[in-house]
Amino acid sequence: VFQESSYGVIRYLEYAYGLPESCKRDPEYVRQMDNVLNTHLKHTFGFLGLTGIATMVALGFHTVLLGFVEDSTGSQWAGQISESIELSLTYGLVISAAMFLSIMALLRFFVPWERIWGLVYARKNADALPAEKQVVDI
Repeated sequence: VFQESSYGVIRYLEYAYGLPESCKRDPEYVRQMDNVLNTHLKHTFGFLGLTGIATMVALGFHTVLLGFVEDSTGSQWAGQISESIELSLTYGLVISAAMFLSIMALLRFFVPWERIWGLVYARKNADALPAEKQVVDI
């Protein structure tokens, strides 16, 4: 979505550059241009925020994994893993974060996101739709 919206903004800017000056002063055109740019900025900050949150959760997932291994087995091996400096500082953190992000990426195949966003959008815009439809006789 972010990449497509950025390509759309770039194409729209290229189109705007080629227009005559009289078109660029048209209030409707200016409103559309503001709409496109503002939407892209919202997408940019939204995706940066989601990426930051996902990274924080992924880094916290490492502690959950180590706790799960230590609690589930209770063996000497589990204690050594949880106390390992390499696992707690570098490699383990990266591996755990990659595992978490992989699991979250797999959710797109199991969670019907389009349907969920459609329901959210329908509930959000339910007030904007008229309650009764008018029937026109032909």
